[in-house]
Amino acid sequence: MNYVLSFALGFFIVMPSIVSIAAPVKCPAGQYFDSKMKMCMPVAKTGDPATFSALSTKVFTQQCTSCHMAMGPKAPAEGGIDLSSFAAFTASNTNKKNPKHAPFVVAGDPEHSKLYRAVKSGKMPEKEDGTRAPALSAADVQDIYDWIKQGALDN
Repeated sequence: MNYVLSFALGFFIVMPSIVSIAAPVKCPAGQYFDSKMKMCMPVAKTGDPATFSALSTKVFTQQCTSCHMAMGPKAPAEGGIDLSSFAAFTASNTNKKNPKHAPFVVAGDPEHSKLYRAVKSGKMPEKEDGTRAPALSAADVQDIYDWIKQGALDN
């Protein structure tokens, strides 16, 4: 039990502490402790900045745009997020028609970005046919994290 030395009514008293002092969290190499998320998170990679185009080629086109691409005004993208191009993504990220869905990405802040939280969870919403899209690989999730952390850039 921890004890605290307090000064009350002109006397020093020793009393049990009600505050527990936790040891600092040690994360594996390449990670840091995010106090908001209360977990170890990957550090953004250094080097070339992550871009939407790189993600589009590697991840979005192969894994996401079968659902997250608008097919015209009468066939909007699933969940309101269109990942078919940076312009479409930007428009859906500031969705004025359905603001409860926006923003999907908060540039520089993956932990508060719905896109990152969704892919990190590995659980996509159920489709009309009852199936779900497969979870992204850890490397793809890391690339999305890096892209958002580095400002959700286009190139």
